[in-house]
Amino acid sequence: MKEIKNYPEIQYLNALKKILISGEKVCNRTGVDSLRIRSVSMRYDLSKSFPLLTTKRIWFKGVVTELIWMLRGDTNIKFLVDNDVNIWNDDAWRWHKKTNNYRDTKFDTQKDFIEFIKNEDPYKYIPSVGDLGPCYGKQWRCWQGVSNHIPSTPIPKEPIDQIKKVISGIKSDPYSRRNMITAWNPAEIDDVALPACHYSCIFSVSEKKLNCGVTLRSNDAFLGSPFNIAQYALLNHFIALWTDLDVGDLDYWAYDFHLYENHIDAAREQIKRKPRLLPYLKIRKAFTLEDLEKITDVRVFINEHLNLMDYNPYPTIKAPLSVGLKNQ
Repeated sequence: MKEIKNYPEIQYLNALKKILISGEKVCNRTGVDSLRIRSVSMRYDLSKSFPLLTTKRIWFKGVVTELIWMLRGDTNIKFLVDNDVNIWNDDAWRWHKKTNNYRDTKFDTQKDFIEFIKNEDPYKYIPSVGDLGPCYGKQWRCWQGVSNHIPSTPIPKEPIDQIKKVISGIKSDPYSRRNMITAWNPAEIDDVALPACHYSCIFSVSEKKLNCGVTLRSNDAFLGSPFNIAQYALLNHFIALWTDLDVGDLDYWAYDFHLYENHIDAAREQIKRKPRLLPYLKIRKAFTLEDLEKITDVRVFINEHLNLMDYNPYPTIKAPLSVGLKNQ
């Protein structure tokens, strides 16, 4: 198949190439050095295709599961683990060992820790075993503010459900420049396993199409970026459903776009591959935000509500996830 010029996936591959050619080598908290470039931007027209990259297989079920987990307002990995999505396991184990909150629970290994979350009730402890702190779900659905500006006597304010607020805002004032969601809460940064990487997104409407712009402070170029691109494309589909709009563009901007040194060979393999046609996504059956809170098996949800068509990727390219476990 001939390479298609100006093809959407080329944006991502060009960013990978740029890192390999001119990336700045830096050290970081994980203990695995990385090559980085700054200010990477991409745009995907969601009305024409769904940006699930084809130059390696991207795990669609994982993308869907993590997004639902966040939209439910969840911060415990149990929902993910119960659906065989283990992308947060290392961070949860690292956070568990660091915080040492659980005086009457002791796990010798990460395997024991995850088995407990699978088979026991992790919520009987406060905080719950497997909790990541006030991460994405909490900030999206239960942002805690204060109603005055006097630091010595802050008055708690009713929690803000940013998802419901943005849905309401798009419906009532679609051209507003304030229809946005943030996961960056400076008051709680030190209380979370991993401060938000994709920390802000904003929505705008043009010609009855919903556009989404997402900003990332830090982006793992090989493992994280393909996942995040698909995830915010999916979020735009969901919000468009709940606001009776069609999907428009996804604008994606990452400030620190980095490639870990143990991903370099994998990235070189990926950029050799010529992109194929991107798939399409259709919502086959409507659902509500509240319906997401009732889901137990994400596979059932996908089969009933989502139709990913014509996805024909190259095989998976495996690479290790760097979370800094060895540095504790």
